[in-house]
Amino acid sequence: MRFEEALATELQSIPALENGVFPLVVSEGKQAPYAAYMSNEGMKLKTLAGFIDRKNISAEINIVAKSYPDIKQLTTLVMDKLISFQSRVIGDETGPLIQDVNFTEDPKEGFEFETELYRSTIPFQVYL
Repeated sequence: MRFEEALATELQSIPALENGVFPLVVSEGKQAPYAAYMSNEGMKLKTLAGFIDRKNISAEINIVAKSYPDIKQLTTLVMDKLISFQSRVIGDETGPLIQDVNFTEDPKEGFEFETELYRSTIPFQVYL
């Protein structure tokens, strides 16, 4: 199981986001709350002996909700879920083993006037 699939599986275990987790873009007509994730392929790590079979992946999760209290609660739940990745296999038994998790910035919050929805963006990195 690839990192992105495992990430989606883990995020969908949050009851409010069940069936509401999408790669990159959210399906039109989807009602909030929902989350969209994106990640890069990752960068292989190198030691003095050469490249090793480990890499670091940069990713971002955008959470959207109808109210400010909802976005605050979902941000906390998602961050707690990401923290739980530390030193365990995510997704299912075929998912990747996450060696380390780092938040690269504080979550950014905002309000989208066009849709009247609140957004929280969480950038992070994982080391496989």
